[in-house]
Amino acid sequence: MPEMIDKAKLRFDEVAAKAKNQGFAQMVKSKTFIERNPFQSVAIAVGVGYALKLLKPGPVFTAGVFGGLLYLATRFEMQ
Repeated sequence: MPEMIDKAKLRFDEVAAKAKNQGFAQMVKSKTFIERNPFQSVAIAVGVGYALKLLKPGPVFTAGVFGGLLYLATRFEMQ
């Protein structure tokens, strides 16, 4: 019985490490996409915010728009 527990713990650790590595890889991939395509990223964020607004009315769309504009303002110096 202790052998089964040890195998289960080992398997759990392997799966957790794999999930952590895949999560980190996706985070890096997302960050790279956002840095290379800032306007498309903002458009996606606004679209998702608008879709959520349709599902549940609230300030989600407004927050998405202002968040996108703030991102653009910090990313590019507006003159």
